[in-house]
Amino acid sequence: MLLTKINQISKGQKQYIKRLLDNMLSHSSNNVEKICDFIIAERNEINIKESTVEWHIKVLDQLLKFHDFKDLVKITKDVLNCFVT
Repeated sequence: MLLTKINQISKGQKQYIKRLLDNMLSHSSNNVEKICDFIIAERNEINIKESTVEWHIKVLDQLLKFHDFKDLVKITKDVLNCFVT
């Protein structure tokens, strides 16, 4: 099911987007599932552009790498401030 979501999201995207999702999957399936659900919901509810999907995945990938693939639920506002600054 998760691989189906990844394929659905990466369809029409540049090849490296699928690689980013696969790499995140190798570290945390929970994070990838949350990201996929988020992007699918945005597509369905507000019809985001494909460039927005790409941007979300790139930023979330960088965020997870910065925090050693920590569970997204455990990332606090203070932790996010460290990433942004």
